[in-house]
Amino acid sequence: MEDQGIRSDNIGFSSAISACAGIHTLNQGQQIHAQSHVSGYSEDLSIGNALVSLYARCGRVQDAYLAFEKIDAKDNILWNALISGFAQSGHCEEALQVFSQMNQAGVEANLFTFGSAVSTTANMANIKQGKQIHAMIIKKGMTQKSRLLMF
Repeated sequence: MEDQGIRSDNIGFSSAISACAGIHTLNQGQQIHAQSHVSGYSEDLSIGNALVSLYARCGRVQDAYLAFEKIDAKDNILWNALISGFAQSGHCEEALQVFSQMNQAGVEANLFTFGSAVSTTANMANIKQGKQIHAMIIKKGMTQKSRLLMF
């Protein structure tokens, strides 16, 4: 795009970084992030979400958490990016720690959050914590919707 004189916007940058996260190309994602910064999108939430996901999915736990901490307005999308990214890269303990921090911060978990957390406990063979999360799903009245998580 840039070779043709077309400048990207925050959506283009976040989409490109997300694509890098999906295929675990950390260096390319970092280069795109640098371009977004130069283009004036250093504070954009969608780019921040993509960057957290990039670092987490590439197994860079510290970098993911640092990128997460730099964002002031932490919504459940950002929390989910960190939780699922850690879980997908095999950092299950960290994923559950972040899930706990999310609950302590009072951020509302959604089905995606619970799906990532339940999947993480299954990967760890942690039945006790899996049951605790399932109890949270029931308490929040998501039992009908949570059946989708099982299939």
